[in-house]
Amino acid sequence: MNTILAHEDAVIRITEINSVSRRIEVEINEPSVFSPRKRWITRYPIELIEAVLKVKGPAYLCDEIARDEDPSYVESDIFASLFGYVSKNDMDGKRLLDFGCGSGASTMIISRELPNCRIYAVELEEKSLALAQLRAAYYHFENLMMLRSPAPDRLPEQIQQVDYILLSAVYEHLLPDERQSLLLQMWQHLAPEGILFINQTPDRRFPIETHTTGLPFINYLPNFVAGPFARIFSKRGLRGASWESLLRKGIRGATPTEI
Repeated sequence: MNTILAHEDAVIRITEINSVSRRIEVEINEPSVFSPRKRWITRYPIELIEAVLKVKGPAYLCDEIARDEDPSYVESDIFASLFGYVSKNDMDGKRLLDFGCGSGASTMIISRELPNCRIYAVELEEKSLALAQLRAAYYHFENLMMLRSPAPDRLPEQIQQVDYILLSAVYEHLLPDERQSLLLQMWQHLAPEGILFINQTPDRRFPIETHTTGLPFINYLPNFVAGPFARIFSKRGLRGASWESLLRKGIRGATPTEI
């Protein structure tokens, strides 16, 4: 059985493999549009696939689902950067803040792996949080509370003291003043001997900016040059983007010294 999802920029074909699995194939109308992954076999139901498509668009549909389901993708990084330092058993009965959970891929992984840990997932963007909530409902997690940030530089009031704080592929999306304000707030919410994890943030010193533009040397350029350079030469649809929107997309990584 095949299902075609309608979209103005692509044709999305879903083929049922068995009662629990289906193949997604994305054919984008414009060949020059960047897409990290155009095929994926998923256990997501059609309704959840449609929800991901609505938020992420066809170019990132398969990639976004794979972020949750592919053990060699985000899950491998979580295991290395989180459980490589603290065992799962040590997190039993503790509290973890997943800040900037986005559409919930890393949150789903953490909730699966830490069923006895209380997890608070926080996101600013309403549509991303709504998708994360749909994912959580699909998995029926009972150890997860999802909250929306009241402002870009503030934590929800419901967040009290936590034992662990995770920024997974988040730090680069914070504006410079938000980085300073939020990290201070997080540090103040961290329990004694608690741990703050920052992972998947691109290193600003690397010669290629792989996260947002795919361009070489842009990490070394001043802002007033990097912006036009990104808009003109990147193949990732950045023409017309303001510098603030480029920062929000994650064009500026970080260095250990800055953090």
